[in-house]
Amino acid sequence: MTPNRPADDRVTRAVLDCLRDGSWARYDHERLESFEAFTARTLGAAHAVLAGSGTLALEHALAATGVGPGGMVALSAYDFPGNFLTVHALGARPVLVDADPATGQMDPASLSVALGRFSIAAVVVSHLHGGIAPLDDIIPLCDRAGAAVVEDCCQCPGGTLAGRPLGTRGRAGVVSFGGGKPVSCGRGGAVLTDDALVAQRVKLRSHRGTRLAVPGNLQLAALEPQLAGWKETLGTAADRLGRLDGVFRNNRACQPVWRVSTGNLSGFYRLGLMVPAGDRQRLIESAKALDLPLAAGFRAIHAGRSAARFETAGDLPGALECGRRMTTLEGELVRWDGNAFEDALERCRAWAPAA
Repeated sequence: MTPNRPADDRVTRAVLDCLRDGSWARYDHERLESFEAFTARTLGAAHAVLAGSGTLALEHALAATGVGPGGMVALSAYDFPGNFLTVHALGARPVLVDADPATGQMDPASLSVALGRFSIAAVVVSHLHGGIAPLDDIIPLCDRAGAAVVEDCCQCPGGTLAGRPLGTRGRAGVVSFGGGKPVSCGRGGAVLTDDALVAQRVKLRSHRGTRLAVPGNLQLAALEPQLAGWKETLGTAADRLGRLDGVFRNNRACQPVWRVSTGNLSGFYRLGLMVPAGDRQRLIESAKALDLPLAAGFRAIHAGRSAARFETAGDLPGALECGRRMTTLEGELVRWDGNAFEDALERCRAWAPAA
């Protein structure tokens, strides 16, 4: 479970100002649009449209790119399960493709088979556990097949690939401001896009005379100072991820999913570590004994689900392996104050040899 963290002084002041001036209890359309423009600039997109959660943002994005009842949407069989359920919520059909067992990201070779076998309207590409999906391989495949790419950046707001913001390479991207996320106000999310038509479709989809299920003024007050300092926060995180990488990189039995390199930065909501399947629970318990926030990753989406609920283009061994081996270290530790981070780093050094 993500530990509670006190708000920093900037967030506290912004929320108190909102409470004192009375705007916390009002719906302010102009403030919402101003914040959306600010979010778009900060995260590198032409447009940002807010939603009630990252999951709802994904639903809006898929619908805005043309997914409807009976359509097909490809996604990795190792992914946040809410993405699978969102496809069903639209009346569409999930097509599960395999994951790379070394990284937990979508496998382009498996996606290529699926695109050749099914008429796929959109592909959800998630960047998971501090890693970055291989977009340079995935996007050309989707372009040739006429499938829209929707990036799930809910774990990595503000991340980059070759210096370009994640969430802007496809037709749309989504971010989350939900509980425990790196930028959070408890609930909320946004669709990012450079396509004005997609942005307009998302707005219309949530419009009932007024905008439904969007963050209110009090939530916006909490979010704005976090986003304003986000580039600085990411820079600090990148340095610390590099130091964590040094702890784990040469450990054969405990391999990090994240990669630290110039121009490439994913995120730090969860930091993935691949461990031996038979040892995972033991290692989680030994980490907790050292007060390290380690937990199991996702279960493979198709494991335990009826095959009538999805299509596949073949076996999904990589996703099953990820489901058995992935562990995740709470990424919040890279934002702990200096002394707390140094202490956590020493505990990681003490724990790593146990793997």
